Amino acid sequence: MSLKTRWLASMLGVVFVGTAITTFVSSRINFYGAGRGAYEWLSAVHKNAIGNFDEQLFKRLEAAAGLLAHLQGS
Repeated sequence: MSLKTRWLASMLGVVFVGTAITTFVSSRINFYGAGRGAYEWLSAVHKNAIGNFDEQLFKRLEAAAGLLAHLQGS
């Protein structure tokens, strides 16, 4: 194997390893970004659902308390 051939093979190896590392790092960053976005979205949906549930519960308790007060006053 000539010196030029070995040099070319080593440079191709360096390019291949660099490409593999860059692809791996890029995919990890994209995966983290997508995961973070999904977490924020699910968190907002959860807070909205809990808020709606609490609001409905307090309205029902308020109505029941009003009915009980009305029945006791009669």
